[in-house]
Amino acid sequence: MFKKIFFCSLFIMFLFNCEKDDICLQGTPGTPRLIIRFFDYNEITIPKSLSNVTIKALSRDEDYTVFSGDSLAIPLKLISNSTIYTFTYLNDLGDQEKVDTLKFNYKREDYYINRACGFLSNLIFTTPAVEIMSKESLFLDFNILKDTIKNENQAHLAIYH
Repeated sequence: MFKKIFFCSLFIMFLFNCEKDDICLQGTPGTPRLIIRFFDYNEITIPKSLSNVTIKALSRDEDYTVFSGDSLAIPLKLISNSTIYTFTYLNDLGDQEKVDTLKFNYKREDYYINRACGFLSNLIFTTPAVEIMSKESLFLDFNILKDTIKNENQAHLAIYH
């Protein structure tokens, strides 16, 4: 009998001892991704889509994305101050492949949310923000639209091709 009372009281104490900081709510935002918009190099205000591009982070062996469109959201590494992505294009005939490599440079600004959710990072572009590492790149220029990546509501970077 004593054991039942002990375990019931222990369970009740555990149940009522939880605080709101013990659970990270589902709507709590995480670290935002980099939002890139692609534009025509000759008409810099006109969005220009990319099609059938394979995007891969060099730090990961298995993760890649096949992309088509004029807007892209990609995660940046939080354990370093740069992330390198490769963009692989196939020509219209599908027989010739072109690989572009971009390096994104940034610094982290961490801030505490609560005990359950931990920290959230804002990323701030450093100089140079983007390095085009390919000799003959499809990407001709870029423009920083927002120097701090705080949310995913608007584009942070414009790339011209």
